[in-house]
Amino acid sequence: MIGIVALLLVGGGAMFGAYHYLGDNEGTPTAVESPEAEPTYETTPADCDLDLTAFGDWDPTVKYSTPTEADYSYNCYAELRTADGMKLVVNLKVDFTVSVDAAAREVASGREFDQSNPSAYDDEVPDLGSEAYGAFSETDHTGPHTMYRVTVRSGNLVLLAIVDAGTDDGYVDKAEIKQRTVALAAATLAAIPTA
Repeated sequence: MIGIVALLLVGGGAMFGAYHYLGDNEGTPTAVESPEAEPTYETTPADCDLDLTAFGDWDPTVKYSTPTEADYSYNCYAELRTADGMKLVVNLKVDFTVSVDAAAREVASGREFDQSNPSAYDDEVPDLGSEAYGAFSETDHTGPHTMYRVTVRSGNLVLLAIVDAGTDDGYVDKAEIKQRTVALAAATLAAIPTA
């Protein structure tokens, strides 16, 4: 079964991508041996316990968060505010695929899509999971918004970590939002237990 996922961020633009949910004839992921270097993950209950230390001196507080759970995936959507009033929208999406190969195909498909839009694709992110890359955008349809997304594959797991920052004072520096999004992705990945 192939599903199209559209992630719409309030006030932050839209990100589209194709994500594949692979499994047996019933759509259920099945246990597959992974190479020793690749971890294997199983589904875990959804929660929105964000590691706010990833945001460093932005020191945000959570205004709203909601977890959603589906078979073999979960999503966390949260709205945060910094002390100086900057609005942050965070979206974490985790897919547990049937195998390392399935996860690798999912990430390759997303990377190919992002690379077809050079203004969105940023660069590979080293030392995060088995492979990771980032995407960046700036929009101004409801005021300045800066968005950074990290796509991570670790074994049979695919994680999207998206941070959208909106201010009245202009755009957030790309290096600054990238650093915080990568830190959030790393903290989220570290909190997911392996099988």
